Amino acid sequence: MRCQRCSRMLSFWERLLGRKICGECQRRVKDALAKYERYLEQMLEDHCLIPEEEHRLTQFQRQLGLTDEDLAPIKPKLERARMLSAIIMGNLPVVEVPLILKQGEVCHFAAPATLLEERTRREYVSGSRGVSIRIAKGVYYRIGATKGYSVPVREIVPVDNGTFYITNQRCLFVGNSKTLSVPHRKLVSYEAYQDGLQLHYEGRRRSQYFKLDDGELAAVILWSVMQREI
Repeated sequence: MRCQRCSRMLSFWERLLGRKICGECQRRVKDALAKYERYLEQMLEDHCLIPEEEHRLTQFQRQLGLTDEDLAPIKPKLERARMLSAIIMGNLPVVEVPLILKQGEVCHFAAPATLLEERTRREYVSGSRGVSIRIAKGVYYRIGATKGYSVPVREIVPVDNGTFYITNQRCLFVGNSKTLSVPHRKLVSYEAYQDGLQLHYEGRRRSQYFKLDDGELAAVILWSVMQREI
């Protein structure tokens, strides 16, 4: 049995392991794949893969001698980049949801989520007995003694579990004990994390946090929706 790339006769061990290409060709494919992945990362610095960049990637793939089968290890990354790029360019997904939507309202994102809110609690800081210094026989002077006191401590705590939705009109959270619905026009700012979104709405002193499995996808969809309203 011969190597499918260079036609060299495969060794006994290569045939035993079910390999279709020889060890030398495998090393070349590995090196070429690493170069392709670095090139792809450069293309994705702006988180968007436009058709022109797709064409350049195809040319680079041919230049490196990589087949579509060789690209299998990074295919999920490539497919995700294409999906996010399509959303950025305005091709929003449409999701069927068990909600009563408003007239003209379309849902573009739905995922399990945990609602987190910023809370303030008091934490007690114990005092100090200080140090006693002997001045004379039977006479001591104590310094450094302080009383205990409490200080405010801010923390982000989980409040409820449910589902987070993004429609073309609002962000919506339907939980076990809480339901939140805020129109996009009241959104002042938002911050994306790998595992969630932080939303700050007009009229609210504190931000709301939604823990999600894919915060990046939610942020890209929200950005694309907001662009349509500009």
